[in-house]
Amino acid sequence: MVSSDANFVYEVRKETWLNTYPDKKHNITKQDIFKKFQNKEERIKKIKHDIKTKNYGFNGLVIEVNSELVGFIITFKKNEKLFIISLYILPRYQNYGLGSRLLKEILRNTHDDLWLEVAIYNQKAINFYRKFGFKLVPNSQFNYKLTESKNIPVILMMRKQGVT
Repeated sequence: MVSSDANFVYEVRKETWLNTYPDKKHNITKQDIFKKFQNKEERIKKIKHDIKTKNYGFNGLVIEVNSELVGFIITFKKNEKLFIISLYILPRYQNYGLGSRLLKEILRNTHDDLWLEVAIYNQKAINFYRKFGFKLVPNSQFNYKLTESKNIPVILMMRKQGVT
């Protein structure tokens, strides 16, 4: 990932969030998701900064299909733990193994345990990560603040180093 990918990262994240996170049970609407993606220029500037400075051990990979960027994965260190903070594939390119290719590349190049946060209602993502040896961390549920009045309930998943 290079700084010129920042706009792409923003747009893919926005499209996949709109496709993934609205949830009637938790009263999360597409409008709530749109609010998260306000201040586009500010968000793109931060992404560029993180890419350029490798802020918190930032590492990003993109994936292309026919010269079109269609997804990405980002890792960084938080409290001495290596986190996958983003793994997003454009919805129309999902279920073709592209996310698996990105994740396998990260797994091949790290010797750390890997952590991630996942919405408790995103069973598709939970099942995906389980295929790669990630396990739900008991008693780790918390709320990700989406807006002033809305939260996405998330839980941690972790994959021990050396799991195949």
